[in-house]
Amino acid sequence: MLVKVEKMSKSKNNGVDPEEMILKYGADTTRLFIMFAAPPEKELEWNENGLAGAYRFLTRVWRLVLENQTHISLEKIDYTAISKSDKALIIKLNQTIKKVTESIENDYHFNTSIAAIMELLNEIQAYKSDSTQYTRVLGEALKQIVIMLSPFVPHFCEELWESIGETGYVSDQEWPVYDEKYITTDDVVMAIQVNGKMRGSIEVERGTSKEEIETLALSVPNVMKHMEGKALIKVIVVPNKIVNIVVK
Repeated sequence: MLVKVEKMSKSKNNGVDPEEMILKYGADTTRLFIMFAAPPEKELEWNENGLAGAYRFLTRVWRLVLENQTHISLEKIDYTAISKSDKALIIKLNQTIKKVTESIENDYHFNTSIAAIMELLNEIQAYKSDSTQYTRVLGEALKQIVIMLSPFVPHFCEELWESIGETGYVSDQEWPVYDEKYITTDDVVMAIQVNGKMRGSIEVERGTSKEEIETLALSVPNVMKHMEGKALIKVIVVPNKIVNIVVK
């Protein structure tokens, strides 16, 4: 990476001393900001707000992992017992592994890798499940986040790895491999039109029968509102895409 000092100026709001930022936020936070702020072919403009954001992200990772450290070394996930929400997080995890791996190997767009990990962290924080596999799925996702972050923030991840009681170095762990079976979701969002105008949407599993899709579409409140006082002529279901309702 080329650091063009002459490009830094107060007028461009990028007159920041990197050493000062390292002292304030730490080397790993500064490294994360540098790799996240811009792809390698573009110039980097220093922005302390961005550094503060990177610091907040790492703080979230640290807190979430430590709060759930007892789940990280549990037995492997029983995929025959997972719920719909378990499966959704498993799919997001595998999509993230794929994106991070390809971004590192193919084009060195580390900003894409880091953004994908940030999205995964958001999904983990929103994840809820009543299934017997909840703690295993949660633990696996958090463990893989630490491993995937380790090339970008190595000191942070090594310390976190030790703090949760894992043995050895995180840098020595096998890089995660995504499972093709859990790359694409079985759910699709279908738009609902009433007389050619968009009135809502439904989320259904691929392969849901036309009869069930029709029932779901007709029960959407905004659809019912625009059908009120009118006669239903027909319902046209285009599988996995759209529902057209014709009224008169």
